[in-house]
Formats: sequence, C-alpha cells, structure tokens
Amino acid sequence: MPYIVGAYAASSADPASGATEQALIDRLHDEPLVGGLELAFTGSSSTPPAVASTWNLVVTAIPGTVARTLAQPGFGLASPDEGCRRAALDFTAALRDHVESLDAATGRAAVVAVEIHSAPPRFGDAGAFTESLAEIASWNWGSATLTVEHCDAYRPTATPQKGYLSLAAELAAVEAVRRGKPSARVGMTVNWARSAIEARDVREPLRHIEAAVRANALTGLMFSGCAATDGAFGPAWLDAHLPPLSGEEKYADADSLLTGDRIRESLRAAAGQPRFIGLKMAVRPTTADVGERAAQVGRALRIIEASRQAEAPMISAP
Repeated sequence: MPYIVGAYAASSADPASGATEQALIDRLHDEPLVGGLELAFTGSSSTPPAVASTWNLVVTAIPGTVARTLAQPGFGLASPDEGCRRAALDFTAALRDHVESLDAATGRAAVVAVEIHSAPPRFGDAGAFTESLAEIASWNWGSATLTVEHCDAYRPTATPQKGYLSLAAELAAVEAVRRGKPSARVGMTVNWARSAIEARDVREPLRHIEAAVRANALTGLMFSGCAATDGAFGPAWLDAHLPPLSGEEKYADADSLLTGDRIRESLRAAAGQPRFIGLKMAVRPTTADVGERAAQVGRALRIIEASRQAEAPMISAP
C-alpha cells in the first residue's frame, strides 16, 4: 500500500548538496510505495512542490509551531495567555489559507489531513486547547481532516522534546469538539517516536494508539524512530527521526528502537482505522546525495510494508 513520506525531513539542509526537498521528491516519484507527502508549514505559503497527480498531501504545522514557541514561549493553541492563543489561531488561519492554495495549485482536493499541535511547552491548558480546536474545526478545511498530532507531553521527571499536552487531554478536546459538532472532521495522529520519547518506553506508542482507537479518533499513524543511547543522530531520546530497522542491526552507528516487529504490533493495534500511515526519517551521513537519500527512504518503506503484510490477516487496510 502507498505511504505518506515526510520528504522535508529526509532531504539535506544544505542546498549545495543538490539533495533538496524537490530533488528528493522527484526521485520518489519512481518509488511505488510512496502515495503522498507530509509537507511542512512554517508560517507562510510557499511555492508547492511538483508532485505526482495521484499523491495525497498531509500538512504539518510543527516546524512553524516550534519556531514560534522559541521566539514567544507562551505561543500555542493551548496557551492560557489569550494574546498568545490568538497569535496561534492567526498562525492556524494562515495554515488554512495554505491548504486552500495547495488544493488550488494541484487542481484537486489533494490535502487529506492537517496536523496541528497543543503548544506551548509545559504550560498548556486543556480548556484553552479545546476552545481553540472548536474554533478551528468550524473553519472550512476543504476535504482535509483536522488532526491533532500528539507530541511528547511535559513530564517533570524528564527533559521534554516538545512538552505539550497529554494524549488524554488532546483526546478529550477532540471528543468535546465532536460532541458539539458531530459533522466535524477532527482526529488524532500518533507519531511513534514522540510517544516513545514521552515515557522513555517503547510500549507507550502502543498505549497511545490503543487509546485513540478506543475513541474512534486515530486519523494518522507516523512511523519515526528514536534511540535510547547517544549516536550519529544526537543524544538519547532526541526527536531526530531515526529510520526503522528490520532486525537488531544498527544504522549509521545508531540503535533505532523502531523495529519491524514494533511496526507490526503498532499496525495491529491501529486496526485499520488511520486515514493515512506514513514515514518521517532523517538520513545519515548528512553528506548523502539525493540518490542515496531516496534509496534509504525506499528501504525504510519496504520495512513498513513487510510488517504490514505480515500483519495483514489480522487488520484491514485503511
């Protein structure tokens, strides 16, 4: 089956390398397991990439959200500060306009989901987030489903990567919006690495997937890895988008916790509910050219697909 790929995470940060996001996307057109892209929204519309006419698009607000919380620590849809919350709503309105422009540029309803987040770090308020989500869900998002991508929640016992609201608080907000407006297309996305990072526990993604499924809210499932030890991608438990491994081997001297078996059990728990399943991975070495990056993405997709096929008798494809 085709998967959504976060090509921006796998492309080089150095344009001189030639491995730009568009160059990588062009190579991925030949990869049969790619069914679309996760595109980053930083805060303003930009020229959309050239994509296959059959590809679906998922737009994530995380890059722009993180940048704004660094500049304005109270920024976020869950902010208890009304001014900071309104700033986040304005940012999300720009995101909505960007989604409209992507659909217009492709000449079709290409955007199937939009990922938003429950910032700010540490001080998010569940009531404020519910209020924001209700307002956002009332806007016209075309054919896209609005999905809350869960990031690691703040825990005083560990240094967070994002430190946003808990999954329980986010699910409660989704359910409240659905009760108030049954026609609202609102759900949750679980990112494997971010859930594992939250608890420093590889079982946490399963618990989050199962909770979202029970609420009939699992819109998306993104496979991204992390490590419990320092390595080529950085310190332990960094949200560095490690690729999946098919067994116990290492990749670039890093021990990714995302293995084929853990992908398989995640797919089993998801029970065919997600509207999209995707891959977000970085590439090492950082000097890898576009051909090597495309090859590594293809290898990772085949690990996911092999896990899905192994689990196929027990799940139905979305």
